[in-house]
Amino acid sequence: MTIDAIRQTNEIKIRAKRLRSPKWIRFLFGYEGELAYKNMKRNGRKSRVITISIIVSVVLFLCVNYFTSMFTRANEMVILPYQLEVYVDADRKQEMTDALKNMPNVEAVYCVSYQMLDYNVNSDPLNADIFSETHLKNTYKNLFSSSTYVFVKAVDKEMFNEICAKNHIDSNAYYGDTYKGLLVNNISHQDGGSDVFNDSIIGQHYYCYNDGQKECGIEIGALIPWDSSEKIMQTSAIGYVQILVPEEMFDKARASYSAPSFYTNLGVETNDHAEVGEAIDTLFQEGDFQAGFCNDIVVSQESMRTVIFVMKVFIYGFIVLISLITIANIINTISTGIALRRKEFAMLRSVGMTPGGFRKMIRLESLLYGIRSLVVALPLSVVINLLMNRSLGSDSIPYEFDWMMYLAAVVVVFILISVTMLFSVSKLKKDSVVETLKEEIN
Repeated sequence: MTIDAIRQTNEIKIRAKRLRSPKWIRFLFGYEGELAYKNMKRNGRKSRVITISIIVSVVLFLCVNYFTSMFTRANEMVILPYQLEVYVDADRKQEMTDALKNMPNVEAVYCVSYQMLDYNVNSDPLNADIFSETHLKNTYKNLFSSSTYVFVKAVDKEMFNEICAKNHIDSNAYYGDTYKGLLVNNISHQDGGSDVFNDSIIGQHYYCYNDGQKECGIEIGALIPWDSSEKIMQTSAIGYVQILVPEEMFDKARASYSAPSFYTNLGVETNDHAEVGEAIDTLFQEGDFQAGFCNDIVVSQESMRTVIFVMKVFIYGFIVLISLITIANIINTISTGIALRRKEFAMLRSVGMTPGGFRKMIRLESLLYGIRSLVVALPLSVVINLLMNRSLGSDSIPYEFDWMMYLAAVVVVFILISVTMLFSVSKLKKDSVVETLKEEIN
């Protein structure tokens, strides 16, 4: 038993019928390809260990990479186009706007008022129709399966009309007795990104609430694409729905609420946020603007940037670590398997296999190992990533197939297997055929 274990005589248990190779292998790859195929079959457990090792490594790498990608996307910070946000009573909005525009170092001032509404399928049945699957593209069927946030944004008249003109929409239809808005048909904040809604949602109403009471309904007048050049679209987080309405219509709707007094938000673009911020604080303290305050966005986001930077360093460091472990695991498994086949290779050389034929056989064996592993690893990783997405973030971050990452995994696997096998075999070149075969006899 001890001698048998050393000689590994029990490693190969296979019948002749199972060693028969398909005719297409001999046709495509020749005699060396048939040998490579039979080697995989004959090596039994060793072959399975190599294959399973590659499968586990690839699945681990792709799944960890997808998880970190989801985590990063979910925690991306909104980079606002303005540096200061001023809250002022709606009745004093124009006065504050004029005062801000007259300040030095102020480049632009515009309305950034909004309502952030939490939609929940269980507690908001009146909006269930507008967010039903019939109005959603296939990619986003699960977007409203639980909850999401809807931003109703007030847009300056000039800016709103410009957005309408750019999308060939008649802006006059959005001023009058009907409260209508433009629905941004993208939640990924990417130019040319996937559409969320289909045209059937046009004409539907989204109802706003105040203290649990339905206040008004916004009619969806048109769908517009995401445009990174439009500042107003950049003022909400990824994954949230945006409805753009004219500022005057937004103010009219807000004024009809049970609490008529409300703030207007003004975004201030400046190249000196500290100095302008102090000037605005002074304006509130010493001027006749009694209600309101100024929020320095830059200061608020500095600490968040630090947290996100540390998070990204940790995440990408973890990916590098996983990649190195994966590569080391594949190299170690293959090189060990090759080292255990010294007698097999010596026997092939003893019966007249040429160095060229031997190299071809090893390359084809590498190809077969790679194909055999990837046929299982790639679909398995896709399934695991889909399940991960469904359980963690399908509501706001739909699954996207990262074909570049999968292609990179395929290329790296084939390169690693080929290089490792050829390098491991090259170390056996100095072995004497006679001495290696003698080891079996002894």
